[in-house]
Parts: sequence; structure tokens; C-alpha cells
Amino acid sequence: MKVAGNARSLRLATFALSLAGATLMVCGFLIEAGWLVGIGGWMMIAAVLIAFLYRP
Repeated sequence: MKVAGNARSLRLATFALSLAGATLMVCGFLIEAGWLVGIGGWMMIAAVLIAFLYRP
């Protein structure tokens, strides 16, 4: 399946945001830093919104 360049970059951005958000949330839970959990949560929300709004 051939995908346009823009769709590929959006998929990569979604994956990167999800991975970074999950990493920050886990690190925040481990070191008990609520602000890291919060930032990670917002990154996950942004990734979900990009996935919903720009689905090819």
C-alpha cells in the first residue's frame, strides 16, 4: 500500500508522541513526580487527537 508523504509523517508523529508520553508517564510514576505524569498524559491526548483528526 502506497501512502502519501504527509500521512507517513503524521503516523510517525503520532507514534513518537505516544512513545514519549508513555515513557514520561512511567518515569513519573516511578520517581513519584506528578508533573511528569501530567505532561505524559497530555502528550498521549495529543497523539490520540492527531490520530482521530488526520486519519488517512
